Amino acid sequence: MGFNTSNKNSSLLLASSVVSILVLAVSSVHARFVVEKNTIRVIHPESLRSQHDGAIANFGVPNYGGSMVGSVVYPDKGALGCTAFAGDQPFKSKPRMPTILLLDRGECYFALKAWNGQQAGAAAVLVADRVDEPLITMDSPEDSSEANEYIEKIGIPSVLIERSFGESLKAALKKGDNVVLKLDWSESMPHPDERVEYEMWTNSNDECGPRCDEQMDFVKNFKGHAQILEKGGYTQFTPHYITWYCPKPFILSNQCLSQCINHGRYCAPDPEQDFGQGYQGKDVVYENLRQLCVHRVANESNRSWVWWDYVTDFHIRCSMKEKRYSVECAEDVMKSLDLPIEKIKKCMGDQDADVENEVLKMEQDLQVGRGSRGDVTILPTLVVNNVQYRGKLERTAVLKAVCAGFKETTAPRICLTSDLETNECLERNGGCWMDSKSNISACQDTFRGRVCQCPLVSGVQFEGDGYNSCQAVGPGRCAINYGGCWSERRGWQRFSACMEYEHSGCHCPSGFRGDGQTCEDIDECKDKLACQCDGCTCKNTWGGYDCQCNGDKLYMRPQDSCIGHPIEGHIPLLGKSRSLNSCVTGSGSSLKLICSMCVNLPSALTWTRLAPCALQGDSDPVGHILSWSRLRPVQVSDYKKIAIIDSDAKQSLAIRMQRGWTWSPLQFGFKGADPSPLVDCRSLASAVKSFEMKMGQSGAILWELIIELIAVQAELARNASKFGWFVTFLVLAVVSAAGIAGYVFYKYRLRSYMDSEIMAIMSQYMPLDSQNNNQVVHHDAEPLRRGSVVV
Repeated sequence: MGFNTSNKNSSLLLASSVVSILVLAVSSVHARFVVEKNTIRVIHPESLRSQHDGAIANFGVPNYGGSMVGSVVYPDKGALGCTAFAGDQPFKSKPRMPTILLLDRGECYFALKAWNGQQAGAAAVLVADRVDEPLITMDSPEDSSEANEYIEKIGIPSVLIERSFGESLKAALKKGDNVVLKLDWSESMPHPDERVEYEMWTNSNDECGPRCDEQMDFVKNFKGHAQILEKGGYTQFTPHYITWYCPKPFILSNQCLSQCINHGRYCAPDPEQDFGQGYQGKDVVYENLRQLCVHRVANESNRSWVWWDYVTDFHIRCSMKEKRYSVECAEDVMKSLDLPIEKIKKCMGDQDADVENEVLKMEQDLQVGRGSRGDVTILPTLVVNNVQYRGKLERTAVLKAVCAGFKETTAPRICLTSDLETNECLERNGGCWMDSKSNISACQDTFRGRVCQCPLVSGVQFEGDGYNSCQAVGPGRCAINYGGCWSERRGWQRFSACMEYEHSGCHCPSGFRGDGQTCEDIDECKDKLACQCDGCTCKNTWGGYDCQCNGDKLYMRPQDSCIGHPIEGHIPLLGKSRSLNSCVTGSGSSLKLICSMCVNLPSALTWTRLAPCALQGDSDPVGHILSWSRLRPVQVSDYKKIAIIDSDAKQSLAIRMQRGWTWSPLQFGFKGADPSPLVDCRSLASAVKSFEMKMGQSGAILWELIIELIAVQAELARNASKFGWFVTFLVLAVVSAAGIAGYVFYKYRLRSYMDSEIMAIMSQYMPLDSQNNNQVVHHDAEPLRRGSVVV
């Protein structure tokens, strides 16, 4: 550079004086320091039970978000902790009671006391102040090569306590008391919500000694964790850079011109502390500004995590030590990361202009502490949720502090590894409720410990206190271990006390009695609860009963009676074993509808088929009363009855609809020249149609339609006009019922189940999949989707 030795020494001296001026300029503002604290509770002896504050040391690893219970030891010799303790770990912690070593302040570095305590086996170190004064932060020494050898190896927490508290602990130990303390850092880090905001104050200079090396090592090692958290939206990271300014008397000096930009407004000390060679302070300021703009521009395109890539690559490719710290190298790094160079240049502004730089001015303003955060005066400084981090700048230690900033139960999976915390749910399920049969637990592992909270599983919410009980509630609850209710399967039948249409609770289904947790079959025959009519034969079944009438009579469950054939010409009812020839289409193909009986009336009118067989598409239009076409599924919250009564014809028709289909209007046919309308089968058998329909995540739902004639006493209509009026009235009633059912479906979308008594009637004439209206069909092995907690 052309400097002789004398000039070089003068340059070094001048650089030192300018640095002092810059530092004094910053310190001229009243600095505000905040001592970060934790809580110390005396558990034993009873006479000392109390709570105190401790000042967290700025070295070692504070147990952010956690706590430690340990036994206090005060050494008989070497209580200052300035020399290594004799013996092989004389204060080695016991498995269930860690050792908390109490030392006195004075004569050596705080960090050395902690190091010697750690080497002696202590799990934590308390340093008792020797004077009555407010608590201060114990910091690591600056520029000590000897201290640097052990500072980064300290892995235990250290805390400074007030003199009076230290004296009371010593007095209790001197009496022989077992002093037990709880060191608690759980509230040392604010944790208001599910996102953590943290920032790091750093520098692009890599020639400032161990401090700079520590910063770059941290950036490289923490980069992976930081990017996972940022990409997942769990954190919001912001980099910051400390800047100085040049006092007015020195603005035009060569020294300030070489160390500052924008006419002395933003400065940095000379990297080598030598004006005669190497890089200048303004080179550092400009690269700091570039790195700030890299983050700002990348954040605008939702790529804020690229800052970590840029800083890491810049350090590798553009190191000061290798003389490649330049604008050209920086732009090469930006190109490789697909960063918009022109936008970044625009963000940086003109370094020679006599104006404020928006980005750097904001950095200077942010250096001043606000709220719970103190001023930023040293590098590096890490701030988490507006609280300055205390401890060594190491990947795991910092991640622990960041994880402590999440609201309970919201910490991401990266925070719940065994390296950072202990899963308290593994032992006795954390004392929380658990359904071992379904392997569902209310214990939720958190960074701070565990919480007992009823989980959300496969879209089904459990409710309860989380400790003694949790019960599935709401739609879909019966799909998960039958809602915790009684359930039993025999052969192809399964009954459950969990009712899908109920929000919660367990109730034994019809045919069973009990409290819902246990249910037993009711013997309707033995208890004479049903099938007590003359000529009835009762047989108990699991969940129901079977009642048979003598001869060809039909058992009517609602009336508990048998009905016969009072009308002349009435054909006997067809049982399950009879031919169903009248229940096929005109083309002869079988229908899936189950048609169980038909009736022929006297010769004035010829009755052909059972109405349910006359589906849309039947090639023979003769004799249709109902041409049913499947339009769309409907849901009916409760069954609707449509009763059409013609007192003269003594006809009574009831249609019961439950969660089925809508039907097209009544269709009429005529045979030959006979003007009388042909009505298909005055006695309509019960018919069941079922199908499965997927509905969201609720699983397979059984939809059922039941149409039943409650009672028919038919005579030949003597008055054709009266009969015509009846048919017209019947048409209007059925169409109205379909409209009402459709409206209820769209308004309420509720579920309903088959009436048990109607099912019993149908069971006389057709095979049914269920014998009970309260039967709940479930899959025995339904896969569970982990919601909240499925362990």
